[in-house]
Amino acid sequence: MRLFCYCFDYTDEDILEEVQKTGKSTATQMITQNIKDGFCACEMRNPQGSCCLGNVKETEKWAHEKCKK
Repeated sequence: MRLFCYCFDYTDEDILEEVQKTGKSTATQMITQNIKDGFCACEMRNPQGSCCLGNVKETEKWAHEKCKK
């Protein structure tokens, strides 16, 4: 298990499980809405010191590819 979103606790397993169950991931959408609502603190929580959305999108892509196999 790998944590990608330190503000809202999304892991690669969470994203893969959602894609397996529903055929899609809502992680990017949910995180984007939480950012708009002012609930994000990536600069403080994420060890990279920046927004996690790029990593989350890559993980969503990985999960979709894994489910195709």
